[in-house]
Amino acid sequence: GEVMFSGSPPRPLSYVVKLKGEDPEEHKLDYTGNNGLIWQADECARAIRDGKTECIQSPLEDTLIIAKMMDEVRRQGGLRFPDPLEGINAST
Repeated sequence: GEVMFSGSPPRPLSYVVKLKGEDPEEHKLDYTGNNGLIWQADECARAIRDGKTECIQSPLEDTLIIAKMMDEVRRQGGLRFPDPLEGINAST
């Protein structure tokens, strides 16, 4: 199947889920009263409150995999962060 987003990636207006052999199903998103990474911030706050060092929905290993993929995308696209950030190695 596939998922298609409408709008900007960090804040899509809607998404369509199309599973093999099924009709596409559109879901509208409403951000009334929400801003940016509100869900991630809420989950982080719950984890800290509960004494956890990571969230079940987004374990550290997954976060590092995504960060490494994004670093490779940036490398291939020639995009560099300012020098203090480029020197950080989160895998050590």
